[in-house]
Amino acid sequence: MATLAYETWSQQDSLLILSGNSIGNRQTISFSDTFNIDKLTKDSLVLRKGKLVLGYARDVTPQEKSRDTIPAALIVPAKKSLNVIGELIIGPEVRAFKPEGSSEIY
Repeated sequence: MATLAYETWSQQDSLLILSGNSIGNRQTISFSDTFNIDKLTKDSLVLRKGKLVLGYARDVTPQEKSRDTIPAALIVPAKKSLNVIGELIIGPEVRAFKPEGSSEIY
């Protein structure tokens, strides 16, 4: 079984070219492998070669996670719900509700 030892890489437009040596079975053979770069951001890389899709993401440290994220507030369900009958008015830029038997509009 061969081992692929990557030694260099280069980028040409939207292509990533990886080069190195295939080591195995008492011989060493040079190779180059070319991938399409589907997505490249500061935190992720998506490569494609035919039907093969490879995704890579940068691993962040706990300090980076705590610095770059905002903790979400705990969502607590309502303790009591009410059923109300009335008229719901929905129009352009207008939302109103008039409870049945009342002259108040909310």
